[in-house]
Amino acid sequence: MTSRAVWPFGFGPPTDAEPSAAVLGGKGAGLAAMRGLGLPVPPGFTLATSVCDAYYLGGRTLPDALRTDLRRALDALGAATGTRFGDSRSPLLVSVRSGAPVSMPGMMDTVLNVGLATAGADDPFEQLWNAIVAVLQSWQSPRAVAYRRLHEIADRPGTAVTIQAMVFGNAGGDSATGVAFTRDPATGAPEPFGEYLPNAQGDEVVSGTVTPRPLTRLQREGLGTAEPSLEEVMPQVYAELTQHFRALEAHFGAMQDVEFTIDRGRLWLLQTRTGTAGVEAAARIAVDMVREGLIDRRRALARFDRGSLARAHHVRVRRGATPLTRGIPASPGAVSGAVVFSSDEADAAAARGAPAILVLPETHPRDVHGMHAAAGILTSRGGATSHAAVVARGIGKPCVVGADALSIDPAGRRFLVAGREVRGGEVVTLDGATGEVFLGEQAMERPEPSPAVATLLAWARDPG
Repeated sequence: MTSRAVWPFGFGPPTDAEPSAAVLGGKGAGLAAMRGLGLPVPPGFTLATSVCDAYYLGGRTLPDALRTDLRRALDALGAATGTRFGDSRSPLLVSVRSGAPVSMPGMMDTVLNVGLATAGADDPFEQLWNAIVAVLQSWQSPRAVAYRRLHEIADRPGTAVTIQAMVFGNAGGDSATGVAFTRDPATGAPEPFGEYLPNAQGDEVVSGTVTPRPLTRLQREGLGTAEPSLEEVMPQVYAELTQHFRALEAHFGAMQDVEFTIDRGRLWLLQTRTGTAGVEAAARIAVDMVREGLIDRRRALARFDRGSLARAHHVRVRRGATPLTRGIPASPGAVSGAVVFSSDEADAAAARGAPAILVLPETHPRDVHGMHAAAGILTSRGGATSHAAVVARGIGKPCVVGADALSIDPAGRRFLVAGREVRGGEVVTLDGATGEVFLGEQAMERPEPSPAVATLLAWARDPG
């Protein structure tokens, strides 16, 4: 069944090829690697990036030969799961997801629950075909094109497409979905960090439309929230999850960003990729991994250039100032700027050379240009694994999310907090390491480099 276009994982004969992000995209390569490690991954198959390349070179059409490959793959996947694609009694339902060789979080489309067959509806196979086309077309969506331009990502060969058996985080009280990091991406501390939502689908966590619950008891205590953590609600599932974290770090030698679903008490891993962290947190992770024997000094140093290490210690608001409100610290650093309520406003401010703080209930993929243009990002919803947080850490912008005391009115260009109205153009200050938000411009200070940064600088002089 395996061909150059279709690559199965979790069923069918093993392949001799090493999983490659260039061929399978980051998502597909990660899934193949996790299955190779024996981790619980819903089975599926990936259409190689060459399919996307052929789609655009062929005038946005797919070769008919792919239909035959797809039908064979679906039959084999159904046999492996005890279901049948298009069957009304025991249907195989699949997700159809993008996966570029270089991570582009939230920039392309995902289609869920493909394969439902009802009387008088479209053919399920045509549903799948159209879903694949939709994902391929999203490679050239304005937001994806803008993201590639900002991050200097090549247009070719394009995105892979992963078709995977659905599992359901919204199947009841013993189901959940979440995103977790194998270490804390904000501080680099060697403890799991993440968020989850009970009885929910994964896009509710990453979109930032809902502020999720903490993954661990320590997180819950640090946030001062009464919402129970996954560690406390489902301790056996949490223990299994952290066991898989150790296997992933041993294999990849890097902090991993993992999406997971719990379907009626059973844990499934849906994605893994190298997680993004600020330079100071990344330095701590690299040093700790050397000391734990996961990587050597040269591999640790290869993740940094000397200039970035020299600038690693982020500024912070000088102690003693009284915050206007607090949210969840999502990306370290402190910055002052004029409040704006749209990405276009942030763009215009950047063109004038004026620092702006982009304030929104939550960010969307369409806001990526404004997030790049803004000096800092503030949201009233979402958690530390939301779109706003992940993108901000990736581009090194201070960010505070989940500041739920804010009542934001983008159309009226104002927000309310603690009885105070703040209008567009007023200056606020964010501290992304503490989650604090201040009115007006605040005095800053730059602390001494962390021990991890100092260690890496010493290794750079003498790798040993």
